[in-house]
Amino acid sequence: MSQNFNSGMEGDPSDDYANSHNFYIEFYSLVSDKSVAFKAWLEDWDDSFTSQWNPEEVYGRMDPIQTFKRTTRTMTLGWKVIASSITEAQENMRRIQLLQKSLYPGYAVTNYTINGETTPIGTLARAPLFRVQFANFIMGAESTAGSIDAKENGLLCALNGLQARPIAEDGYIDGDTNGNGGKRGQLFPKAWTLSTQLSILHEHFLGWDSSGNWIGAANYPYGQDDGTVVASTDTGDTADSSAQQNSDELLETLEGTCPAVDDERAAEASAALGGGTTTTTTSTSTGFTADLAGHGSAEWKAKTGQ
Repeated sequence: MSQNFNSGMEGDPSDDYANSHNFYIEFYSLVSDKSVAFKAWLEDWDDSFTSQWNPEEVYGRMDPIQTFKRTTRTMTLGWKVIASSITEAQENMRRIQLLQKSLYPGYAVTNYTINGETTPIGTLARAPLFRVQFANFIMGAESTAGSIDAKENGLLCALNGLQARPIAEDGYIDGDTNGNGGKRGQLFPKAWTLSTQLSILHEHFLGWDSSGNWIGAANYPYGQDDGTVVASTDTGDTADSSAQQNSDELLETLEGTCPAVDDERAAEASAALGGGTTTTTTSTSTGFTADLAGHGSAEWKAKTGQ
């Protein structure tokens, strides 16, 4: 998806650089089917690969026997959101707001008759997963470095929250700059710092065959040709295709999973991702009534189209 930036300031070099060089961070929400992008004022980024082993101590052996369990990957991402004009300050706040909204899950709303009154009940239906892409730092295994299309090629992940903090020392813009009352009582920060952690969900089989050939995308994870020999798919020495974590199958497995609602399905999803056996707990939070906090049935129906 082509993402254009226009700060409203003629000749803004940050606009030109982001638009012409594809230097921006794009988040695509699978739950809302919406994308939001930010200019790449990168502040913090690290990519952590953690190998987990199960040590077993044996009598008479100095070192425990190490049994491999899995390799997980997490990213820490921090960036600034800077405004060159009041127009961009307002647009930045809208983009941040959309990203924050996308952290919430999707619900399936069904009308039930309770004591003769129709009440809409929402149950968790879609987990708030994302696809994220930025240059060759954050990209899907099959994508091309430098080409930004998070919906099609972004790295599948779960965001472990989002921290958004206005930089107070840079100041704020009064929304009512023209004195017409249009944005009276509203403040728009000139600059923000945003940070999050990405828990990466591997969609493809990754590893090595018995001949020392790589099984997976050739240029994983940063889109560079490192000379690794990739296992041929027409030999019997590569991973069985049925064992690969296909994207469509993975998303179907994760659909609607949330430990707070359905721990058994969440455990199954974890196992499908290589997480092995997961201890589950019982939860009674299986849904919510939409008629809460002053939201009457008629109002909720209008909002949800029920």
